[in-house]
Amino acid sequence: MAKQRLSRSGRWCAWRVVCLVLCVLPSAALAQAERLVIRTIDGMGCVLVELRVDDVRIPSHAVIDVGVRAPALIHPRIAAALGMTGTGEVAISFPGQNLSWPSTTAVPVELEPIETFSSENAHELDEIPAAAVLGLPAFRGVTSLSLVSGEIVHGQGAEVFERALQAGAASAAIDFEARGYGYWITARGPGDESLRIRLASGERNSRIDVNTAERLGVPDGQLERVSVGGINLSRYVVLEPSDFSVLPDPKPDINLGTDLLLKMDLVIDVPNQRLVLIPRARAETSGAVQAYLAARSRADADAVEAVIRNGLPESEVKQACRTLVRMRLDARPMDVAAARRAFTLLGSSLPVNGRAMALVRAADDAIALDRETERAYDVAEAALEVAAAWTRDDLDGVAVHHVLARRGLIALLRRDYESARRQLIAARFGLPQDPFINLWLGRLYEVTDQPVRAWSRYAQSAVADEAPIGAYNGLRRLKGDPALHERLTAHQMRMLLEGQVETIGRRPASAQRLSVSARPLIELFIDAAAAESEPVLAGWSALSQMFSQFGLVAYHFEPPLISPASVGRADRPGDAEGPQVFINGRPVAISADRGGEAWLEQLVAEVVRAEAPQEQDDLSWLAVKAASRPEALDFEVELDRSARPDRGRLRLLLVEQVVFVPGASSMAFHDWPVRAEQTYALADSLESGSALSTETVLRWNVPTGRENRSDGVSAGDMPYPIDSRVSALVAVWEDADGSCLGWKRWTLNELTTRP
Repeated sequence: MAKQRLSRSGRWCAWRVVCLVLCVLPSAALAQAERLVIRTIDGMGCVLVELRVDDVRIPSHAVIDVGVRAPALIHPRIAAALGMTGTGEVAISFPGQNLSWPSTTAVPVELEPIETFSSENAHELDEIPAAAVLGLPAFRGVTSLSLVSGEIVHGQGAEVFERALQAGAASAAIDFEARGYGYWITARGPGDESLRIRLASGERNSRIDVNTAERLGVPDGQLERVSVGGINLSRYVVLEPSDFSVLPDPKPDINLGTDLLLKMDLVIDVPNQRLVLIPRARAETSGAVQAYLAARSRADADAVEAVIRNGLPESEVKQACRTLVRMRLDARPMDVAAARRAFTLLGSSLPVNGRAMALVRAADDAIALDRETERAYDVAEAALEVAAAWTRDDLDGVAVHHVLARRGLIALLRRDYESARRQLIAARFGLPQDPFINLWLGRLYEVTDQPVRAWSRYAQSAVADEAPIGAYNGLRRLKGDPALHERLTAHQMRMLLEGQVETIGRRPASAQRLSVSARPLIELFIDAAAAESEPVLAGWSALSQMFSQFGLVAYHFEPPLISPASVGRADRPGDAEGPQVFINGRPVAISADRGGEAWLEQLVAEVVRAEAPQEQDDLSWLAVKAASRPEALDFEVELDRSARPDRGRLRLLLVEQVVFVPGASSMAFHDWPVRAEQTYALADSLESGSALSTETVLRWNVPTGRENRSDGVSAGDMPYPIDSRVSALVAVWEDADGSCLGWKRWTLNELTTRP
């Protein structure tokens, strides 16, 4: 857990590093002073905003961080929803305040710490998450910031700064420097030692580097003196020792967080890079807070609990309770009774509507511990017991189902499968689309030898937004499970609750005699949304794994994968019931109702019983080049003028190794589906008089369904974009009657260059 908190600190700083590259970005100048009303939530200054690009508007909260050197930072998902492809201009308005900034430079960047802040304070944020940060360059002129009064006034004249200097307890003017990823001031510590201080109003707690604390002889960080502008900051904040080695250069000695701004007002002369601190009345750290911070620095959980029970200022209680919970989870060995007391204190410190879910998250942290497994489960049960008592206060009524789900997971981990099934199914009634509940049910069904049900639950989990990786791992395990292939009959698939059946029209089938070569091209025409196709898909999957020397391509007729290749082959199958198989262009009678494994055996038998192998052309006269872009694949086809045939046609098939899309009653892997097709008539005359030995006869552009975005965000414009990493190109030379005279397959890695 300590490492986790440290890594969060590193990630919190990571978005500041963007400013190291961008330096100071411009922001629109203000014509006059503006007053912005802000809220202090869990020690952070926040304001409700509306972000707009063109006609797209998204409400959000923004965190005020005067330590950031960019005017605005925006979460990448919000930026993508706004249509941003990188750094750009965003219009920002402030609902209810009659204020708007028509053009502010914004940088899309990961804001994981703000995601955590939003989830922990969802109730206070009115369920509108924080997805942006407003940095110091967003404000112009002299800017006054008061978290206690809840306001920012900016665009003021220099006289405001001069008046602030005359305040009774104000500091002297303090120069600050814009350097690297932040703003810096210099302080004097014990022995008049110079200390580098970084302003970090996007962080709640002020911190000191552990190496600096050791060097100054105070490993607990409790310096007697940190003097800046004539004010001793040690009287107002207690510095928490932290490892700053994860931060980029230049590294600070001290980070000043919002705990200072809760006790001082700040006036910044932005153009002249100077500031003044104005302590508020009775702002010095109270004895109770001093005792809490000292106990926290010693990692003394019992002392922290005692201070909380004896009375802390309201502004400190919630953070102190969260700290206590982390300490109880970090304890070795864990004390279940002490953990239960910590959970009760945490719940009591939170708004009524958010208590139960906060404790569910605490249970998740306990379950995820990789030590003292059984005791960790007991601690998680304690958290769920406390959470259950508060579920009646949950306004949207989902907390009780989350409690049931975690109890089911603990029973599953303890191999109490009957209890796990009862709890998870009860939870799923309230949260039918929850990806984790479906994942855990999939695990339950897999370990209790119910592979079809396991497949269904994993599939439901895998199609959810932000699907857990465990769902894909489960599907991969089951994909090669013979028991699943044996039991995956049409009747069983119809018994599943999920899915839908699509109806398609079929075309007349050709009735020519079978002809087989040593390396047959096997084509499957299938409506994978029809229930009778399920056992065939299972057999086809096994065939693709067992016989890699075959040429395997599948034409799917269901909407997710429909393509010109699926509907443009008028000489291909049709009205016959069930899927159709062609070997080297000739139809093969395969019964689709015998189950996946029986279907596979029948198909292999047809190949074995075929006539003596014929010689096949190796297509040595054909050369293909490819270039890959995120949004398209570009192919260039060349023919050897002296060796190329002058009859029949050349078919190019772009196939994908596997695509995970809906089937009849659930999700399924579809092996080697054709995603695009192009044809060229070889009888077409060559250009006369050319001295070249080869001729480019075809240029083919295949959209992948992905957009090229400079910020690295890949957005799709079709339901199942083509993944070039697992795709291949199959070239087929056909005679006039459709028989295969030769074929060749390349992976795209063998063909592709990337511009």
